[in-house]
Amino acid sequence: IGCISDTDPQPLIVRSHLGTYAITTVGRINNLEELVGHAFENGSSHFLEMSGGKVNATELTACLINQKDTLADGIRNAQELIDGSMTMLLLTKDGLVAARDRMGRTPLIVGKKEGATCVSFESFAYRKLGYQDAHELGPGEIVKVTPWGWKTLSPAGDALHLVPRIGVLG
Repeated sequence: IGCISDTDPQPLIVRSHLGTYAITTVGRINNLEELVGHAFENGSSHFLEMSGGKVNATELTACLINQKDTLADGIRNAQELIDGSMTMLLLTKDGLVAARDRMGRTPLIVGKKEGATCVSFESFAYRKLGYQDAHELGPGEIVKVTPWGWKTLSPAGDALHLVPRIGVLG
């Protein structure tokens, strides 16, 4: 997984009670300092990735995920607590877990070709590799992606897309 970020180093590799996973995010956290305080109150003792002079938003998102007993519950926890938007990809030993921000601001699209499935923040990233658009995640939707397809872990919410997009499913 990967993401070009102007603000935070990523992806990050996280080892937690949920297992080891890599995480990359696209979004904005307006209440970052409040959530850092919340994390400290709920057992997080430190943040390591401070190269930008502040807590890395991707690391904070992982911290919020790790407060729950499953990845899907943790992602929903992060989505509920974050004021702003946070779309994410997690690479686990079993496949990818993809989650669109709860407001549907940042697109997240599943691509499919014979014998393979991928997911991207932008569909043009996989079209030259022979993939076709298969499914655009709805606001807050969480899916697990494997080479054979995808399975919904948490259905989309009702939030509307706030930014018009061209050439994307939906």
